[in-house]
Amino acid sequence: MADGEGEQERRSRSRGSRGPVAIAAVAGVLALAALGMASCGDRGEGIRFWQGSQASNNCPRPASLTGSEFNAQETGLRALRRAAFQNDFFAQLELGARYSAVRATDKNIEDPIESATWMAMALANDEGYAPINRTRRDGWGGWRPLSRYDDCRAFERHEAYRKLDRLLGNMTVDEQSAVRDRVIYILSTQDAEGYRTLARLHDGLYGPFGEPEDNREAREAWGRGKPDREQGRERNRRGYPSALSLFQRNDVDAYLYNYLAVQTGDVGAYVLMRDFERSSPARAQYQRFVEVKARQWTPPFEFYPNTAPQSGVPFSDESRPRGDAYEYALGRMAG
Repeated sequence: MADGEGEQERRSRSRGSRGPVAIAAVAGVLALAALGMASCGDRGEGIRFWQGSQASNNCPRPASLTGSEFNAQETGLRALRRAAFQNDFFAQLELGARYSAVRATDKNIEDPIESATWMAMALANDEGYAPINRTRRDGWGGWRPLSRYDDCRAFERHEAYRKLDRLLGNMTVDEQSAVRDRVIYILSTQDAEGYRTLARLHDGLYGPFGEPEDNREAREAWGRGKPDREQGRERNRRGYPSALSLFQRNDVDAYLYNYLAVQTGDVGAYVLMRDFERSSPARAQYQRFVEVKARQWTPPFEFYPNTAPQSGVPFSDESRPRGDAYEYALGRMAG
């Protein structure tokens, strides 16, 4: 009897000791699963590593980009425009902020159309959403499921969508058309890369600004993303309709810009155009009439609109020079 009672007591103790171990094991598995989900790309809703304040979420900027530029505002703006025309994502964001007069010192250059132009350019720039680092290699075990560069760019695009939607929502149809024309002109000066971007902007198989369709910020713009506490559930459910309407989806336009990209001699553009044709039976028929449209297509402007706000600081055209005729025409305008 005593032996039986002792055996039963040992079994009871064994079961009791295994309970906490099992709980700890399950908790560890769940933690690893959560880390794995966090380290995944921009699929679906994802997990945001955003902090409480905007300053801690923004990507850092060098002083040369955000300096006060005392008595040298035009010089600083031209340097920013030169970088932005060459598709620098952060220069485009900075120009969008400068022309929206976020800082009091920029009130004299405030221009909503120009601000919206560069916000749209930043959103269409693949430097803003293409994944670079999926992990930050320090901390425990040399690995953490956090990419500060990818994550701060995602926050910058989240804010750019919100600001662009607000700017466009306060514009007339003609003003929105002016924004669209400026974006088309800038991208047309970037050769094959710019034409490919224009094709994505008009292709319904991509996000609102040419990003992958499952991009988190794209889903939020459509009103499909999870609500953020600071923005409110209703706002995110509505999405950003004004930003979405800047570029209408049109397969003919998408094929046209793909075709123009191919005409630059870019092999990648040719591959993308063939892929575009195979994506739908109707798209394969566009070649019959798009070639004629492509020969007749011209950018909205010969040069970037040389207007200026009351400050007198012009919107300089900093696109790449295009030969002697270009330089001669510019000199004639200056004269």
